[in-house]
Amino acid sequence: MKPYTATLQHSEDTIRDLCRIQFRSANRNMLPFGYGCVFISISVGGLFAFESLWAVAFVFLGCWAMMAIRQTPNRRAERIITRLGGKFPAIDYTFDEENFTANFGANADLVPYGEVVRLIEDKTYCYFFLKSFSVYMFAQKSAENPEELKEYLATQTGLRWRAGKDLFSVSLKDILDAVMTRI
Repeated sequence: MKPYTATLQHSEDTIRDLCRIQFRSANRNMLPFGYGCVFISISVGGLFAFESLWAVAFVFLGCWAMMAIRQTPNRRAERIITRLGGKFPAIDYTFDEENFTANFGANADLVPYGEVVRLIEDKTYCYFFLKSFSVYMFAQKSAENPEELKEYLATQTGLRWRAGKDLFSVSLKDILDAVMTRI
């Protein structure tokens, strides 16, 4: 079998995308609670129709919390971008039968497929989350046959690909999957 390959040249945009997807994945159980609190706070403020200082405070608190939730991954991305100082790494991936290799030039990581705990894709990138909370990503267009590579990775890891969606683009199937995995 000829090994599959893919690459990624990091940039400011890839760092931001990676931080956003990592934040949403790591906090997927807490984000609905946070947005629920935002909704309740703004609703309570709206019920008082801004007739008191409390109403304004509730609306302000809800709006502030909504912005704070969305800024967490952005702040993390900006710290990483600053630390890299414009020297963004390029990563070459090779996917063999038992593991994949992420080659960073001077260093290479050999990762067994058993370490992968989640596969997420969006329209541009594929992400694999590891038990160690690390995340690797590659550009879909960098693979010779992206669909074949994704199918191969799903087979090797025993996982299925999930869509990297925002909280407000959840489908009924996603909700049912979440409920069924908890039962």
